Amino acid sequence: MPHEAFRKPTRARRLSAVDHAQTCPPGTEKGWVALKPALEAGALIAAALLAVNNEDRNEIELADLRSRKASGTIALTGCDESSGIAYDPVSGLALSACSNGKAALVNMKSRHLVSLLPIGQRPDTVLFDPKRHLFLVPCGQGGELNLFRVSMTGKVSPLSAVKTETGARTAALDPVSGRVFLPAARFQPAEAGAKPAVEPGSFHLLVMTPQ
Repeated sequence: MPHEAFRKPTRARRLSAVDHAQTCPPGTEKGWVALKPALEAGALIAAALLAVNNEDRNEIELADLRSRKASGTIALTGCDESSGIAYDPVSGLALSACSNGKAALVNMKSRHLVSLLPIGQRPDTVLFDPKRHLFLVPCGQGGELNLFRVSMTGKVSPLSAVKTETGARTAALDPVSGRVFLPAARFQPAEAGAKPAVEPGSFHLLVMTPQ
């Protein structure tokens, strides 16, 4: 597994292992892990175990990166179209964002769904801040950042949502400062049944700083 990365084409049914060693041409595919179609975001659970959301089957697919084999599934009952996922290695808990205003809290050690937590609409990303023991879920429809505190005993408690901007649903975290960076833009009025178009020149990066 040294010098390897794993990539997933949109709605793919497999993870491709790519070699980045200097002895191989960059991006050389060395193999793959066959999973089910409609894969979404993934999170590394152990050194060679990846958890990947499946948005059509509403479950987590587990991939053994060393053996290149599927390693089971975890049903996300009550979660529709799971997308983003993040993992807390201390508590052993993962959080998956769902399109129906829920986030699925999963115990990865016992591989079972713990509970469904309320979030906003149109999420896409889940982050975990290990320094502040927080799960963060940006939701684009209402423009909010949902926060969940993880205690030392593994109890997960919702905090007050932070206002962001409409459409801000993907993000990146600086684990040192705790800053969250969210791509955002202004949208033009949409016609009935159509998606709103981005207003030209309005793209910007929203920076949220912990208090």
